[in-house]
Amino acid sequence: MKNIEIQPTIGFSKKGDDFHHCLEQTSSVYDALKMYAEGFEENAKILHALAEELKNIPVKAQGDTHWIWISCPEDVANKLIEKSLAYKDPFDEEDEEEEQN
Repeated sequence: MKNIEIQPTIGFSKKGDDFHHCLEQTSSVYDALKMYAEGFEENAKILHALAEELKNIPVKAQGDTHWIWISCPEDVANKLIEKSLAYKDPFDEEDEEEEQN
């Protein structure tokens, strides 16, 4: 069975930029901080659920400045995608097409 790479559906990439977005969406620093904290709480739920789904599955993972990649069996990846816990990076498909050509 083939492995594919997926990424968790968490919504943070750079703390300053992410907080700036919260400031733009709210009317006070208090509200912006609350909004920012709620985002962390939602992301934590996603990561806990993802960990449980992958608990007994042979996977590999890698982290970089802005990304987390998880390599797992394709059927597992599809299940995680259906549950909105992960997504397949569209650039991965473009890379595969270039390799085949």
